[in-house]
Amino acid sequence: MIILAAITFSILIITHLNRIMKRGNKGDNSLKELQQYRSSETHRRSVYLQNRPDGVSETRASHEDRLPRLKTDFKKCSAFVKKMRNFTPEALSGLLRDVDSLNLSKYTSEIASAIMESRLNPSDLSAVVEIVIALHQKYESFTSPFLAALFAPLKGYVEVRGRGEELEGVELRRSRIILRLVLELFMVGVHSRINALDLVLTHILGPDGGMNEEMKGEEEEGVEENKVDPLMLSTFVKYGSEVLLGITPPPKLQAISDSLDVPLDGRTCLLPPAKMEMMADRVKAAYNDLSTNFLDVYRDLQNHEHLCRKDEVIHGRFFY
Repeated sequence: MIILAAITFSILIITHLNRIMKRGNKGDNSLKELQQYRSSETHRRSVYLQNRPDGVSETRASHEDRLPRLKTDFKKCSAFVKKMRNFTPEALSGLLRDVDSLNLSKYTSEIASAIMESRLNPSDLSAVVEIVIALHQKYESFTSPFLAALFAPLKGYVEVRGRGEELEGVELRRSRIILRLVLELFMVGVHSRINALDLVLTHILGPDGGMNEEMKGEEEEGVEENKVDPLMLSTFVKYGSEVLLGITPPPKLQAISDSLDVPLDGRTCLLPPAKMEMMADRVKAAYNDLSTNFLDVYRDLQNHEHLCRKDEVIHGRFFY
């Protein structure tokens, strides 16, 4: 009995120690996750400042001094444009080396078009952002034609929605990818076209999506009323919720921050608070409308299923 009691006591001690170790590991993992978030946000703020006009002017001036010493080989520069037209994330490191070693000043417009002609996938966008940042920081002549090409699909989206029509299939998928790229480039400071983003959001929501009469601008005059575009709205909220709508970091990270008593640095505010609040109110109104509509449709479906089961009991099945 003594031996059995000793074994039982040992098992209890070991189990208790394992629980303590697991709690310790969980705490370490939580702290690591929090530190990674803070580090990524610090890096993003640094990149943002580097890409704004004051920061990027110094980088461009330094690169212009190096241009006479860079390679101007036509074959290599043409090969670079071709690689951009067939962009893949695996080629990123080589492309960044080419940006640093080639004089691409005569090819910037062609490169801008090539990026937008490539078959962009969601998994490619982080790499696309890196190559765009590298070109933006070195060539002033690249940024304007690239942004014109970047916003062209969203301009088309606004026109389609303005006619009361809907994008579907490949065109809708492309618009969602471009919207995500526009948002990510906004967050790293490559552009600051908030009015264009606000116009896109207006047409995602529909002319009356979450807006009152005072919110409507002149650009919305003559736009027919249409429905909220839930897929484009989900993309906008997922990738612009913190910097455009003022939504706090994920609740999980906030809970970790509170439990460990480690401050959680939020993202830099990129919009005036009043503008951010107005956009957030419009999105919340659209969300409430969508939620109500989905619940109504679900209740209608339940009623139809109930009637079908009732008819089946009375008349039997129509199909076997």
